[in-house]
Amino acid sequence: MKEREEKEPDFWSGVVEEIREIEWPVFGKVLSTTGVVIGVIAGSSVVLLTVNAVLAELSDRVFAGKGVQDFFG
Repeated sequence: MKEREEKEPDFWSGVVEEIREIEWPVFGKVLSTTGVVIGVIAGSSVVLLTVNAVLAELSDRVFAGKGVQDFFG
C-alpha cells in the first residue's frame, strides 16, 4: 500500500500541474466575449418579450369575454 502511495502523485499537485497547462485567454478578450453574450441575451429578451406582448394583445382581441365553455358548450 505504501509503495502505491509513493508512486502516485499527490492529488492537489496534479491539479496545480494541470492548471499551469491551461492557456488562459487575455482579459480584454474575456470582457469582449462576455459583452457579446450579454448583448445577445438582452437582444433576444427584447424580441421575445415584444412577440409575447403582440400575441397577448391579439389573443385578448380575438377571445375577449369568451371562456372555455363558449367553445365546448
